Amino acid sequence: DVATGGVIRDNQGRWIFGFNRRLCQCSVFNAKLWGILNGPLLLQNRHCDKVLIRTDNMEVL
Repeated sequence: DVATGGVIRDNQGRWIFGFNRRLCQCSVFNAKLWGILNGPLLLQNRHCDKVLIRTDNMEVL
């Protein structure tokens, strides 16, 4: 099984919420990509219009 997740913080670095998601069989690359994509999708549901994405995975970018 593969899972991904992330942490959403405000502009002061304070934790807002964390998330995780179980994925079907996929590559590590796809799991990391889903981790990056899920954050903005969740924020869109909360009507957040300004988002900065930080990741340590340059391969995905």
